[in-house]
Parts: sequence; C-alpha cells; structure tokens
Amino acid sequence: MVGVLYVHYWNKTPVIENVRVALFFVVSGFLITAILLRARDRGLRSLVVARNFYIRRALRLLPALMIALGVAACFNMADIRASLPFHLLQMTDIYISLTAEPGQWKPWIVTHLWSLNVLERFYLLWPVVVLLLPMPAVVTVTVIAAILPPLVRMNLDALGLREMFYVTFSWGPIAWGALLALLVRRAPQTATRTLTGPMPLLLALATLVLPWFVEQRIGVNEAYRLASNLALCLLVLGACKGYPGAAGRLLSSRAATWISSISYATYVYHMPIWWLAGAVWPQLYPPGPVPFLLLTPLCLTAATLTRVLVELPLERLRLRFPTAPAVTLGPKSVA
Repeated sequence: MVGVLYVHYWNKTPVIENVRVALFFVVSGFLITAILLRARDRGLRSLVVARNFYIRRALRLLPALMIALGVAACFNMADIRASLPFHLLQMTDIYISLTAEPGQWKPWIVTHLWSLNVLERFYLLWPVVVLLLPMPAVVTVTVIAAILPPLVRMNLDALGLREMFYVTFSWGPIAWGALLALLVRRAPQTATRTLTGPMPLLLALATLVLPWFVEQRIGVNEAYRLASNLALCLLVLGACKGYPGAAGRLLSSRAATWISSISYATYVYHMPIWWLAGAVWPQLYPPGPVPFLLLTPLCLTAATLTRVLVELPLERLRLRFPTAPAVTLGPKSVA
C-alpha cells in the first residue's frame, strides 16, 4: 500500500516499480493457495468449499470497490461512465490492453484496478484447480501459470497482440506464490528453516535492490522479474514462519495489523480521492511530496470508515461460509 501511494502520489518512475505489485501478487497467491490446500487435505473437496470461497471473496472485495465506482460514476470522474461496464465487470485490465497506449491509461482514476482484475480471475479459477484436480495436475498447472506470462510478454508482436497486453499477462507472481504454498505443504521443516535464515534473506534483499546499484533498466527485464519473484517468495516465507526481533514485533503489532486490514480499501480509493481533492484544490496536481503527505491521511480515513461501517459487519457474515476449520499459518491463526 505504501508503495502504491508513493508511486502514484509522489514518484511516477521509481527504480523498482514492478516489485510492489509483484509482492501483492505473491502474498495473495501464497495465502489463497495455502487455505485451499488445507481444505483439500481435510477432505473438504466439495463444491460447498468452492462456493463458500467465492462468497467470502465477494464479501471482502466488492463493498469498497462498488463504493469507489459508484462515487466515480456519480461525478463522472475522468469520463468514467463511457467505460463503466468494463470496470463493473472487473475487466479494467482488458480495457487498458485494448485501448490504452503506454503512459496514457484512461480513465486514470480506475487504471490502478488492473492488478485487482488479474487477481480476481485467479480467485475465480484457482479453487477449481486446487480442489478438483489431482495433485500432480495442480503442480503442473501452477508451473505453467508461472512460466507462461514472461514468455507471452516477450513475444507479443509474434502473437499479434498489442504492446499493452503485457498488463493482462502479469499473473506470474501469483503463480509463484502458489508454488511457494505447494512447497511449504511438502517441504521438510529443515528446508524451510534454511530458506528463512539470515543469508537467504540478505540475498533476497540484495536481489530486489539490484537495479539501484547496477542499472535501472534491469528493473523491467524479464530475467530480473523472475529473480525478484523468487526473492519475494523468500520474504513471504519468512513472514509466514515469523520474523524474530524488532522486525517481527513491528509486523505483528496492533498498528500494523490494523493498517493491513484497511490497505485494500486504501488502494481502491486513492485515485478517486485524488480526483475529488484536486477538483477542490488543483494545486494537488502533479505528483509530488505535497499530494502524498496530504492525500495519504484522507485515504486512510476513508478506508477506516469503510472498515468500521461496512467491512467489519460483513466479517460476521463471512463466518457463516467457512472454507476450512481454523488452522495455524505461521504465528497467526486463520480460518
């Protein structure tokens, strides 16, 4: 969330711009696959589990999204009404791929939703893969899903696809997160302890910051993206097992937990809020430190109100649709 606000409000051309989205995808792929695998391991491979999964995802994702799109449509922000059906149907990334040119994504107040669209298609398909296919087929599909996107992106011209279709074929990190969940399911404890040790962590961090010290253009190279996906998997695995010391205390603190719970709504709201604030005070354009420092508190406030008034009441409704019994995932207990 911090990376998104920094990039959109302050600095449009960061050195490692792709890492923030990749981290979001790796975390999502890992968590969702881990939950589905535990349901499968407990013999809960029925359509009821898949149905409950879809209901829980809808209750979590749709409220903030519908609020944002509703407000945007009321004000016709950036002429959004002309393309509103695409955004309501979770196809913003398809709209971008079909209509946009590099650096000219429109309508700008919802173009950030492309990553959610890619992830939601994963949510739509993945329960069927994990719950219904034999495990060797699950592994095979996951490996193909991890290696196919970079191959497509490197051959868009040969495939007759517009350059902007690289947006749609960006689900690779989700699959790497899923592969990590498959590894954790079967790997010995000694192996996971080795992978979460100090040296792998330092290697992962060094990989992520490589463009700063070598060449900034490396950040968009497909080989670097692959290496950064692997590095992010190591960081996520370490977080799952629980980091010791100050890092662990910070990540598990009450403040961090609360900010995590409102990060989704913050992400959804931040561009429409910029439009609303800019309509009152045009000096908030273009990006810079002032928009970042002034708009970030507004986003957090709007997300907090949504969490308290809408999402928490729906949390109680989500409990009626379990996907598995309570299980331990790292230091925290999750359903």
